[in-house]
Amino acid sequence: MHTKPFSKSLLLPAILLSSAPFIFGCSNQSTDANSVISSHSSQASQRQQIDFNFGWKFINENVTGAEQTSFNDVQWRDVRLPHDWSIEKPYSQELTAGATGYLPGGHGWYRKHFKTPKLANGETAKTQILFDGIYNHSEVFINGKSLGTRPYGYAPFYYDLTPYLNTDSTDNVIAVSVDRSRYVDSRWYTGSGFIVMLN
Repeated sequence: MHTKPFSKSLLLPAILLSSAPFIFGCSNQSTDANSVISSHSSQASQRQQIDFNFGWKFINENVTGAEQTSFNDVQWRDVRLPHDWSIEKPYSQELTAGATGYLPGGHGWYRKHFKTPKLANGETAKTQILFDGIYNHSEVFINGKSLGTRPYGYAPFYYDLTPYLNTDSTDNVIAVSVDRSRYVDSRWYTGSGFIVMLN
């Protein structure tokens, strides 16, 4: 797992496709190109952009086994990123504070099904996923494999998906666990989930 400095130009969940590396990137900008697929080749460099913010499933619960590809998420809500589940809740003075805007945190899961991106020449690409920020205490899984955890909600980070992507026509499943149960953790309102960053 790698970190990189925050950039306003990063997009929410994006895939970067190349003849060499694919990169799924998750950024905080809600624009027409929220997600990017970029690809690179050792011989030639080309880049496409594909929206990767759509087609996500969400549940505001801490469920067991949601990282597994066989998990049934058909009853989960359809969401498009960025997504803040706290702002959807009613105001409350229970398990909240002024710093949370008197809105609850809790635990949430996001899942997305997608095919392994293919290059025009059929070359196998290196694929990475880039997140602009997840608030907070996130763990990212690809096809049931944990890629790592991230306690901080404001720093961009990315993981290499390449070794875990399916080589047949089977869907890949990326799952993200977000634990915002430590609700009094900021001086200002942060939101919960794939939030729009304050910059």
